[in-house]
Amino acid sequence: MDLKLERILLMLKDYTVTLLLVIFDMQGDKKIK
Repeated sequence: MDLKLERILLMLKDYTVTLLLVIFDMQGDKKIK
């Protein structure tokens, strides 16, 4: 695989994981309050 493409995919994966964590955190806050 192309190294540049692999790096972009890794960045996208990190971004997606972070986004999911933020969404879950927001949902958790709603449940607690």
